[in-house]
Amino acid sequence: MRKYLLWISLLLSIITVFCSKTSDLLQKAKASESTGNMGEAYTHYTQALLEGSPSGKIPDFNRSKFLEPALWKKEVEKYILWVTTGTGRKSANINSIIEGIKRCAHSTSSVNTLFNLKDKELTSEEYLNLWNKTFFAPNVPVNPDHAGLASGNYIRKLSFITIKGTKNYTYEGALVNEETGCSTGFILYAEGNVTFLAPPGKHILVYRSTAEFPDRKVWRSPYSTVGLDIPEKASLVTAELRTSVSRK
Repeated sequence: MRKYLLWISLLLSIITVFCSKTSDLLQKAKASESTGNMGEAYTHYTQALLEGSPSGKIPDFNRSKFLEPALWKKEVEKYILWVTTGTGRKSANINSIIEGIKRCAHSTSSVNTLFNLKDKELTSEEYLNLWNKTFFAPNVPVNPDHAGLASGNYIRKLSFITIKGTKNYTYEGALVNEETGCSTGFILYAEGNVTFLAPPGKHILVYRSTAEFPDRKVWRSPYSTVGLDIPEKASLVTAELRTSVSRK
């Protein structure tokens, strides 16, 4: 019992620290915005969003190679629960942070761009095929129990979002669900791709790019944001990330 109480106390302390940091960043953002420094305000708002948005992980389909099928299915179910409901409690500051980002984004230039954004409504068969490719590594037998899971989430209108990376840059960030205030973190390696599941509605992609030059120096961009409206029907949303920067 004592260990349990200590664990709860530690958890509450961590939450308090994160909430305090988020509030501090939000106040800095508002102060910068009030003086017309939109670039600095945007930086603080994006940092506040990343700090204040509880983050989950995309299941690594390589785990389907060695986990028992039932355990792997539970991990996928846990991920689905996260992207649809999050923590069940939205941070009080999230709406203010998102509104601030939207106000400042138009006044801020970025070296990062999301382009070639497309969406295609999926049939139930296409959905199941994409589900299996997303959650089962090549050459891993597909667990037939996933058919019902895929069908249920097709009916719930969850969409797949696949983002591709370009040459030379690694991207990191999170997809934030505006309704729940929670996010799913990601790392996208050069010329790779990453796939999310997301419910219909408004989301924000927060990301930055990283490059390592021949002299082994590492460059990181500031964070960029882009709004994504996920369709009302189960779809495949695709896009690519590009970075354009010259090294002086």
